[in-house]
Amino acid sequence: MSRERKLDNCGLEGLPLQLTIVAIVLAISSPIIYNGFKAYETGKIEAQLGAEAGAIGDMAKLVYTGGVGNAQHLKVSLRGGATSHADYLLVGDNPGGPYQCCVRYRAEGSSEQSMVVKDPNVPMRSPQGGTLKLLEGNYDLMIECKSSANATYVEVRTGNQAAG
Repeated sequence: MSRERKLDNCGLEGLPLQLTIVAIVLAISSPIIYNGFKAYETGKIEAQLGAEAGAIGDMAKLVYTGGVGNAQHLKVSLRGGATSHADYLLVGDNPGGPYQCCVRYRAEGSSEQSMVVKDPNVPMRSPQGGTLKLLEGNYDLMIECKSSANATYVEVRTGNQAAG
């Protein structure tokens, strides 16, 4: 028994309505999907920034307890994503400043997080004597224990900066 199909225009009648429904569903759900993906990605970037801040703090503590003249290299990677990015990672502060023993970071759309390098407290600073600011990218950091006339501290600098 063979069925013959008749070709007529009745099949095309419902197509515009179906396409309109699909377009409306996509328009309603795409912001929800985007925001969910962005929240996931922001959390992932915050975790990565926290891990890199912890690595910098651990290396600074190791160099500081080793004494003046000890130095180590540390590779740090701050990466963003498709919908979110790392705003910054800040290391140390001016001598005597409130953040001299801290590594701070922030991902886009989040609040600043701070990690204190303690037991012992490790004062950190850039070669210029202030905060070292890292943006997205790959860095080869040089972390070195130094001494000035009145304090021992850890200097953190990027690989392309000359030792001072």
